[in-house]
Amino acid sequence: MKFTERGQTDLFERASAHFETLWEDSEFQAYDPANPAHRKALGDALRRESGDELIARPTYFDLEPKTYQQEMLDQLQIERDHGRWRNLVVAATGTGKTVVAAFDYKRLCQQAGGRPRLLFVAHREEILKQALRTYREVLRDHASGEVLVGGVQPEGFEHLFATIDSVSSRELVSRCGVEHWHTVVIDECHRLAADCFDAFVSAVRPRVLLGLTATPERSDGKPILGYFDNRPDGSPAVELRLWHALDQQLLCPFEYYACDDETDFSTVPWQQAGEVAAIEKLVTGNDVRARLVLDEWRRLVGDPARGGRWCSASRWRTRRT
Repeated sequence: MKFTERGQTDLFERASAHFETLWEDSEFQAYDPANPAHRKALGDALRRESGDELIARPTYFDLEPKTYQQEMLDQLQIERDHGRWRNLVVAATGTGKTVVAAFDYKRLCQQAGGRPRLLFVAHREEILKQALRTYREVLRDHASGEVLVGGVQPEGFEHLFATIDSVSSRELVSRCGVEHWHTVVIDECHRLAADCFDAFVSAVRPRVLLGLTATPERSDGKPILGYFDNRPDGSPAVELRLWHALDQQLLCPFEYYACDDETDFSTVPWQQAGEVAAIEKLVTGNDVRARLVLDEWRRLVGDPARGGRWCSASRWRTRRT
């Protein structure tokens, strides 16, 4: 987009103010292309964000929580000051729940004067690796933590990132003891009402229990708040819903458009072996569904060849695709 200060004064002032806000943000670091350390740090960051490298390398500066994340951390501390140590963090996808959990653990380390035992539980290996990377970067310790998934055998059980299936199949709580871990973090904890999650969280007794979710409302209607020490009004310890994040401009506004393709997913073994293969069979091999999707795309998009713009009613908007 191109505009001039004289011709579009309001736009120019808004753009200038936004640029200065980003320029002065402490999250950004000065970059000198003549500095070999800066060039290496940039190269490492680009490779890391490209997804080719999931486990973190050493960083050259301390990470700091964003302002709204610091508010979430402060609220967690307030809850614990009131004796509520089993807390639920509800935060929209994209606002950094795992980052908050990592900074929360870092503060617990500072309070304990060491690295208390940690167990991070999720339902997928990819989530565990991303979480481990986040914790390593926040703690500035590229060797901290181990992943427990499938047939992998960790060296110890002190700082573990494990799938719920591994925790259950290896009976870790029984083997290590219900109080073995000081801090237990459960990601995507809206799945708690499922049998494995329910058995695990009902048995384990850490000093600190932290649940993370963007959607506490389960499709089966089973509540999850009962697993946590909620505030006196019954609300979770921290709550940053999608509409709050949009109001604070933490996330980009969006609009969803959907069409009913009548594909029957009732035969998919959700959260079981064969889930991906069953979905692949229903979606990839369904020519009728593919044609419906393409027809709907052509109806909504003004210029399919360009892909970045679409038309709805009489309005044009810009959209990331």
